[in-house]
Amino acid sequence: MLGRAIIYDDPLSFANYTKELASKQRDDMVLALILDDSTKLGNPQFPMSEKGESNSQCRDPATQSPHHDVDCSFGKEPRPICRWRNGLGSHSSLYRPWHYYTERSRIDMKIRALLLAIAALGLVEASPVSHPAKVSYDGYKVYRVSIPSTGGAITEEEASLGGIELQRRRTGEGWWAVDLAVAPDDIASFEAAAAATSSRFGGGSHEILSHDLGADLAAESTTGSVSASYKYKAEGGAGGEALPGLEWFDAYHPYADHVQYWADLQAALPNNSELIVAGTSFEGRPIQGIHLWGEGGKDSKPAIFFNGNVHAREWITSVVVEYILYQLVTGYKNDTLVQKVLDNYDFYVLPVVNPDGFVYTQTTDRLWRKNRQVRANTTAIGTDINRNWAVGWGGDGSSPNPSSETFSGFAPHDTPETAALAAYADSLRDRHGIKLYVDWHSYAQVILLSYGYTCTAFPANIEEQEALAAGIAAAIAKPYNTTFDHGPGCLVLYQSSGNGRDYLTDVGKAQFGWGIELRDTQYGFVLPPDQILPSGIEIWEGLKYAWAQF
Repeated sequence: MLGRAIIYDDPLSFANYTKELASKQRDDMVLALILDDSTKLGNPQFPMSEKGESNSQCRDPATQSPHHDVDCSFGKEPRPICRWRNGLGSHSSLYRPWHYYTERSRIDMKIRALLLAIAALGLVEASPVSHPAKVSYDGYKVYRVSIPSTGGAITEEEASLGGIELQRRRTGEGWWAVDLAVAPDDIASFEAAAAATSSRFGGGSHEILSHDLGADLAAESTTGSVSASYKYKAEGGAGGEALPGLEWFDAYHPYADHVQYWADLQAALPNNSELIVAGTSFEGRPIQGIHLWGEGGKDSKPAIFFNGNVHAREWITSVVVEYILYQLVTGYKNDTLVQKVLDNYDFYVLPVVNPDGFVYTQTTDRLWRKNRQVRANTTAIGTDINRNWAVGWGGDGSSPNPSSETFSGFAPHDTPETAALAAYADSLRDRHGIKLYVDWHSYAQVILLSYGYTCTAFPANIEEQEALAAGIAAAIAKPYNTTFDHGPGCLVLYQSSGNGRDYLTDVGKAQFGWGIELRDTQYGFVLPPDQILPSGIEIWEGLKYAWAQF
């Protein structure tokens, strides 16, 4: 019987095929290739049989060394995994071969060409499966509308006026500023509704932020970016290894390039860093990043814990977090302030904690917010990871509706991403405690303190937090006069129940459990690439103020 070469463009198609395959008795070997560089559900380097046999070794995602006490097989889910055999039972940890993530881009094209050539000879069946059509925002206008609310909050229906809500924030007593993307066919009716709202309440206004959202998206597109040419840049890090240069911050990048960049940063400081994995996303991607430390060795000091790209469409967050990492890695050799903070704290940094959603924004829908979790009894996809934490879960500022952008899930921590992050935070708390947690977001230019789930209760050290936030905001303003507000999230932005900073404050016992909303207040999520580096520079200035206080 002939073998089959199955060529896939997306992980769900691959998963569905393997489910079908497992239900049949077949003798042929299957080599599955997923063409999307960001997909992590298949491994083209290591062909696997239907019985799950593999000729690969599983590797520790942090040390990249082989694990001999694991099984590499399909396991319970239809994807190759590495499952511990060390007595952990059904709670076995899942790993993907790390070598796959760092080497894949170098071999995908060769394997793709080989499979297509074999298919052309009629030796195998080539079955291409495509991504969903990319969502177009051509001709969409983005408006900022002032909306009154007598109850102190506004519903999603009140805020929409027929558009797609992008952001909202308090602007004064009883008033909200809401940013909405409006389709071309709806513009006339939207403007009429906005005018009627303004007339009815004797105030309010609406302004146009973007005349063509699709054109803005094209300007920031990763198409033709440094993806094909990204490589080491010999600037010499603290460990003497090659280090990527600041040109990394000239553009946005595909997810696979981010993964390689983290590996490059770690290699530049090999004696004081390691690659880490906090867990696994719904679609099977590792939630990965870097751990940095100074004198005293790793895991010996209180933690500083950073999360980026919780919301998929907030691209600026991951690159700003990477800029922070860049400054820490390059500065440890001769910057006394960096040496001080790294010698006194362990940094645990996860630049993209929603990898599935992030990839989806690059392949299909740039404005996607949630993760990509599929649930029973609903066709809606995705949960807001930042409404799924246990503290304040299910309260105002979140939604029980699976179609909502703020869907909180059906129970606390029922998304694999939130569950992994909460467990990781708990482990840092139990080790040496957490000094600072920052959940990085965009866009609003505000430092969010706890709490978000309530507007009437505050952490015991709220005055200390306000003082530090005020100093950071003043330092952020120095390079470019960028103004950041600060205060408890429920008061300065909006109510958000089940968010990460509240959990890190109450359960994680972080001294400072924060969220920071980055630039800007005009371009929104579609921040032009030429603002990446300035955004990183101003945030680094703010953090240097914090390091000096710690």
